Amino acid sequence: MCKKSLLFVAFLFFLELIFFSCSSETPIDLNSGSGETLRMTFSGRNSSVIWSREIENSVLSRKINTSAYISSNLKLDPEIYIVSAADEPPVYPSLSGFGSLDSTQISPEAKSTVENFVKNIISWNFDENLVSKNSVFSLILFKYDIENGWKNGFGEEFPSDSEKKLFSSYYFGEPFVEEDSLLVPVRLKNSKGFVDIQLFIDKTENFRITQILIKKWGK
Repeated sequence: MCKKSLLFVAFLFFLELIFFSCSSETPIDLNSGSGETLRMTFSGRNSSVIWSREIENSVLSRKINTSAYISSNLKLDPEIYIVSAADEPPVYPSLSGFGSLDSTQISPEAKSTVENFVKNIISWNFDENLVSKNSVFSLILFKYDIENGWKNGFGEEFPSDSEKKLFSSYYFGEPFVEEDSLLVPVRLKNSKGFVDIQLFIDKTENFRITQILIKKWGK
């Protein structure tokens, strides 16, 4: 019994020692107006923190929902952007039985010759200055072939009224380019059909026409 009493007294002494130790600490009053609040503590520590420098801050402010190859009215999503960024050649329209309408390889000088020739043909006028001096016969043969092939091609006689325009529109096709010359396909159209011709142009002769061929009549 004596041994148990001694153990009980020691246990009480231990509890008293713990209570005395805890009661000696200063309590923190979170509701006290004079004490340091959590907001003040956070503000103080936040101001002392050295934050890392923002990397590529322009990326965050740059407008990326537009592209040089996409209309601004079209919403840009990842799939469309990937397609627009691909290095693909442009696609040009084409006419059935005629070919591509890509005329980017026709030089300004050659284009001027073709346009002036076609504008004259529409009104059935002929400018020998657009044709090489050694190839005037080609212009004469072209005039003869159109006038005599008109009925077979369009089902009626060649118009006798010189004031009337023979064609209402025309198209240039993709040219075949060589070192000193190029071949330009042209389609002449009217309400009855079309005539496909080919113009051979010599670069060394100030881009004059050296040959004119009729390739096809169509409706």
